[in-house]
Amino acid sequence: MANSTRAAAGAAAAAITVSPLANDFGAIVTGLDFARGLAPDAAHAIRAAWARHAVLVFPEQELAPEALEAFTLALGAFGEDPFIAPMPGHPNILELRREPDETAQNFGAAWHSDWSFQPCPPAGTILHSKIVPPVGGDTLYADTARAFEALSPTMQRMLDGLEAVHSAAFAYGPRGVLARDADR
Repeated sequence: MANSTRAAAGAAAAAITVSPLANDFGAIVTGLDFARGLAPDAAHAIRAAWARHAVLVFPEQELAPEALEAFTLALGAFGEDPFIAPMPGHPNILELRREPDETAQNFGAAWHSDWSFQPCPPAGTILHSKIVPPVGGDTLYADTARAFEALSPTMQRMLDGLEAVHSAAFAYGPRGVLARDADR
């Protein structure tokens, strides 16, 4: 790599500001413009912040589908969705749209982990909101590692060694929540 290219990549990472949220679970990341692409050093800095804070927020990013795909690939491989049809022309983007007059249960409204039922789930999910209602359009996150640490030692011992089975049947199965709302 030429010195000027190496310096530009290093400058991209140096321009990033990671501001931890008050409880240190999650951080706001600024100093990037995803539409211009992501230098390797910047991608490395983002992965390090993600490992440290678990949830990252990138405010004020206007992303065309192509920029969203490029940003995703800078961080890792695309995941696969076996149940939802992708956005036309973009096989790795799912458009979740809800019209004001819909009466079906809100997709993804319950606590869940995206695609954790897959044999090899993706490392993470990238959400990019275009239109969010003034009430009820938020996405909440839970720090399960801290939740476990906050349990009493007795409860931790009771849970130690247990295994969870993640299944898509409750949501996507023939008698699942979404099947009951298919007509709505």
